[in-house]
Amino acid sequence: MLRRSGLFVYIIFTTVVNATWFSDIPRTLAQPDGSIFQCLISGDQYVRRLHDQYNYTIILNQEDGYYYFAEQSGSELIPSTHKVGTINPADAGLIPGISVGKDVYQRRRSFYEQEISSRDGRDAPTSGEIAQINIFIRFADDPDFPQPRSYYDAPFNLDDEPSLKNYYWEVSYNSLVVNTFHYPGSINDINTAYVDLHNRGYYEPYSPANPDGYQDETQRTQREHTLLKNAVEAIAGDVSPLIDIDANDDGYVDATSFVIYGSPGDWADLLWPHRWSLYSDYVYINGARVYDYLFMLSESWYFNVGVLCHEFFHVLGAPDLYHYDGGGAPSPVGGWDVMESNSDPPQYMSAYMKWKYGDWIPEFPEITSSGTYTLSPLQEQNDVLYKIASPNSDTEYFVVEYRKKEGLYDVNTPGTRSGMLVYRINTDAGNGNASGPPDEVYLYRPGGTMSNNGNFNNAPYNAEYNHTEINDDTNPECYLYNNGSGGEGGLNIFNVTEADETVSFFVSLGNPSIEVTPENLEFIMEPDDFTSQNAYITNSGDEMT
Repeated sequence: MLRRSGLFVYIIFTTVVNATWFSDIPRTLAQPDGSIFQCLISGDQYVRRLHDQYNYTIILNQEDGYYYFAEQSGSELIPSTHKVGTINPADAGLIPGISVGKDVYQRRRSFYEQEISSRDGRDAPTSGEIAQINIFIRFADDPDFPQPRSYYDAPFNLDDEPSLKNYYWEVSYNSLVVNTFHYPGSINDINTAYVDLHNRGYYEPYSPANPDGYQDETQRTQREHTLLKNAVEAIAGDVSPLIDIDANDDGYVDATSFVIYGSPGDWADLLWPHRWSLYSDYVYINGARVYDYLFMLSESWYFNVGVLCHEFFHVLGAPDLYHYDGGGAPSPVGGWDVMESNSDPPQYMSAYMKWKYGDWIPEFPEITSSGTYTLSPLQEQNDVLYKIASPNSDTEYFVVEYRKKEGLYDVNTPGTRSGMLVYRINTDAGNGNASGPPDEVYLYRPGGTMSNNGNFNNAPYNAEYNHTEINDDTNPECYLYNNGSGGEGGLNIFNVTEADETVSFFVSLGNPSIEVTPENLEFIMEPDDFTSQNAYITNSGDEMT
């Protein structure tokens, strides 16, 4: 049955499972007695945590349906005896910041990764045209979508303003077009949707207040996959065979999105934005199988251009750059890459990520001799990155790029500065930073160490801010990861210019040899005497210092 409806977004993608991390998203929750309280939620699709403004964790008690402050029990969280709103958690001796253990996190991540390994690797092409199928869904007890179809289409398809389409046209240097096709079709701009037979509570966890909810992971999987299967089959006949939904001819739909009405549940795994695969059912659109997908909800902070762009880069094979266990220090690249901490509108991905996973930068030149080099800003396609080998490692090297705060997207990078960024690439880390450290991509920034995040706002090198050199004695040091042991990286960059149309820098390779002749100078002088002697400083090595 097809009827007008509201919004919950699912995007089906054909890649490995990845996620998006969120911090301190405001939530308003109600207790069974009708009392209201404000809290925050942080996490990703694997684990998230309700907490108050002072970071005291909050958990739902399944027995009575009330929210309580949490206590740690091994690797799990359990309700304390203190209901939210009845006590000050600090006065009760509770511990702030508690979360599930890393083993629980990995178990939940493994749950989503089942059946995905066979689809690992790059899927959709990075140039030409990709057609994304987007399906709107609402539940039987949901109202109609509150906004017209054009409102929900905007984050996907706007041409001259921030959108999924505009973003990838720009970051690909006008080589990739992403067109999203919405189903069911719209009548008079009304946002019609597939209407499921079940109420929303059927897709939420069981509790005394929700007796129809799912009770275990098996039931949850069956309900979610059946929902998606039915939605796809309801609209499959409306998708024109002239739309190329399998551009790389691998037998799978390149990208499909489900937009489902409503807001995310707070502890409900199903009604939370996530990426997964429709592995338990065989569902096809014009002969191409619908498999991996992203699940998002429309009426929420999650449904925006930044999230769509982050998730779509997974379609092209890119990994996450944040740590899946919630991270701690140090964060690998912070807000300088859409694949770690995306804004809305989103910032670019780095030049290295564009080169490796987007195929949009044709050359990755390596600096092999000392001298002055010049970078163009990442808004341009050529002369935007250099590789510099470390003399102290065969598996780690450095990359430099120029980020200029301008335009629709890269104006949203951290802080107020433009300038040259310096990264460390670790080839032993595999693809991405999800399981790190070690991290594939790490950004140097003042104060950044093996244990401290440092200051991402001041990461750019720019003579305007007297931030012009990086070596083993600067802040930050150009340290290596070196299997967690650290150590000198041997990079020596100085004389970074002001950031304008371009930025230039001098790199010195090898080991200079400095000699001073004579080694000692002797002076015998009476009061008020003046005399001078000559000393000669010679660099007898083959590199500049």
